[in-house]
Amino acid sequence: MAWKNTIDPHLYWRVHAWLQYRYGKATKCENPECPQKSNNYSWALLKGKKYGKKRENFIQLCYSCHAKYDFTEHTRELLRKINKNKIVSKETRQKHSNARLGKPLSEETKRKISKIRLERKKRLGYLNSPETREKIRKARIGKKLTEEAKRKVSEARKGKPTHKWTIKSRKKLSESLKRFNRLKTL
Repeated sequence: MAWKNTIDPHLYWRVHAWLQYRYGKATKCENPECPQKSNNYSWALLKGKKYGKKRENFIQLCYSCHAKYDFTEHTRELLRKINKNKIVSKETRQKHSNARLGKPLSEETKRKISKIRLERKKRLGYLNSPETREKIRKARIGKKLTEEAKRKVSEARKGKPTHKWTIKSRKKLSESLKRFNRLKTL
């Protein structure tokens, strides 16, 4: 997008109108590394070429490849500065959220999101220290859950595996049951 500041917008639109009139809309991605999953294509100016009515100065790219091709690190930095303190309305955030709903995330993306959230929690002080966690644990000892809370916990755990006992814990449990049964018989 930074290139739009360097050329006359009228020339830009004239050339693209000429391209579409003369050669039609872009219909494929000419990037050999593209996974070819898109249905939206556009004409992209080749790097080092000038805007003009020459077909050899342009290639057809899908929007994803076009963005990667045009967006240099300098352009990304400019966009970061422009959008840094931009206030986004609740409606816009909701639209963005709805657009992403149901789309599966790759494992790498999940790891990145997890790492960012953990760093944010540490930075903002949301991540409790071991001492604080111990205090919270002690405060909860002996507290009874309401029936509604028990139901919610039960619903949340449905379909998840139950506790897997280690060999060591199985032995301890077995020994304590044996002792208990011996005491019962006395």
